[in-house]
Amino acid sequence: MGANCSRRIMSYVFYSGDRGAERQQRSASQGDAKRIVAVGYPLSFKARRLSVGDDRGKGVPDLLELCIRSLAKRIKLLDERTLDSIPRDLIQQLFDELVDKQVLDTDTIRRFDGRLINRAMLALQPGVTDAWLESLCSDALQELQVSHCKQVTDDGLRHLVRAPNLRILALDLCFSISSLGLASLEALSNLRFLSLEGCDCVDDTKLAFLPHMPKLESLSLDMCSELRSGLENLAHLTHLRTLKLGWCINLKNGEMKHLSKLASIRELHLTRCNIDDDGVRHIQGLATLRSLSLAGCPITDACVPTLLHLTRLEDLNLEWCAISSPALSQLGQLTHLRALNLAYTGASDACLLRFGKLVMLERLNLDSCKVTDECMEVFANFDRLTSLNLSDTAVGNAGISHLSRLNALKDLNLSYTSITDAALESVKALRRLHSLNLDTRYVTDIGLAKLASLEELTSLDLFGAKITDNGLAHLKSLKNLQSLEVCSGGITDFGVIHHISQMKKLVSLNLAQNHRISDASLPYVAKLESLESLNLTHSRITNNGLQQIHPLKNLVSISLFNCKLDRSAVGKLQTQLPKLQSVGI
Repeated sequence: MGANCSRRIMSYVFYSGDRGAERQQRSASQGDAKRIVAVGYPLSFKARRLSVGDDRGKGVPDLLELCIRSLAKRIKLLDERTLDSIPRDLIQQLFDELVDKQVLDTDTIRRFDGRLINRAMLALQPGVTDAWLESLCSDALQELQVSHCKQVTDDGLRHLVRAPNLRILALDLCFSISSLGLASLEALSNLRFLSLEGCDCVDDTKLAFLPHMPKLESLSLDMCSELRSGLENLAHLTHLRTLKLGWCINLKNGEMKHLSKLASIRELHLTRCNIDDDGVRHIQGLATLRSLSLAGCPITDACVPTLLHLTRLEDLNLEWCAISSPALSQLGQLTHLRALNLAYTGASDACLLRFGKLVMLERLNLDSCKVTDECMEVFANFDRLTSLNLSDTAVGNAGISHLSRLNALKDLNLSYTSITDAALESVKALRRLHSLNLDTRYVTDIGLAKLASLEELTSLDLFGAKITDNGLAHLKSLKNLQSLEVCSGGITDFGVIHHISQMKKLVSLNLAQNHRISDASLPYVAKLESLESLNLTHSRITNNGLQQIHPLKNLVSISLFNCKLDRSAVGKLQTQLPKLQSVGI
């Protein structure tokens, strides 16, 4: 399809010279109010104004994107002949645009009946019903996501028989479907990915639909809390590589024996299942396993020898597991590990010092572990580390100095530690940091001056740090900052007006607990047009001031607890912000 197809669809929206204006006038004179022919701008003018080519990928839309957007706005005015003339790949782009803007309804969906949509990403889309599935299901449909769509029922799933080439299906938290509806999935023999998270009705099926999906590669049954049996049907899935059974709290050890036959499995999630040491022993022969999560399972030190059989493990999650430091130290033998989560376990300095051979480590989580500065020398071996969580540990300034040579580090969490401004002398050397959490009361304005060199930083959490307006001045050099939290009470209108208002890329801003922020700040907050999440809890915002943020058309969530606001003022704001879904007052 390429340039020729692009020209075809552009001709419906952009006409060059006087021809476009003449056709528009002729259409109007004929009383054709239902068909959109042109928008009145010459194509050459658009091309010059947008500088198509050099600016792609820099936030400037090309002509085709503008065309799709224009058609999407006028979808109800387009006649059937116009839609028939649009190439199939562009029909898909038009559909995706309508999904993105969340403007689909049953009438609009019917316009796509028979137009061979190949993907429908409708998760969380408002108003999805069985009728939508009736219109979209065809031989062309390969991906359907209707998670969280509570109006989809068994009747809707019966239309899937007309989509035999479906490869990806997500029905997470579709509470109106039952085992009868899931029986319809037996027709989907080409399915590769299936997600039924939170669908408790799967237990009634005993997973009998699985043998009809011999090509299935990924299956997620997370949060299917009623699931008790049926795992014997997994034996038919010889291509299964990913299996998620997290929070299936009624699964027993005996069901784990069926997992031993998964010869191709690479990723297994058993998070928060009631599977103990005996249950885990059934998986010790899974030679292909690369990723394993046992987070929150009631396992003990006796489980570690089983884990050591999984010599090819690259990702291991033992968060909240009651395993002691001596037992955990044996994990140093799993030299292929790239990610290790030991948060809230018994890991200590002695354990970490046995990890010297884990030179492949890229992600390490030690949240709330009993580690101190004494073990930090081992980090000299982890030069591939990209993510490190030391939250709520006893690591201090001396320990942080061992991190300064971790040139690959992108994500660092030092919240609830005892570090001071002096530690940021080492942190400033981590030039590739994208995310930094300094939610600790010993960091002040003085320390923030040392962060100016972190040009790639996109997220900064200073929730409990002692930051004032003066400290914010040092953050203006962080041109890529998208998320900022400063909630210690030291920020005033001055800081918002003169500093935060210049952080144009902010998507998430949390200024809760800053009681000296008033309505005077809001016109400047309104300049942050990319904002999707805003928290002004416990500030001096009033009903009149709140209306000043109406330019924030991308805002999805706002928190205004403990502010002097009426629900009527919030309701008025919601009418002006089409994407606003979550309001806390």
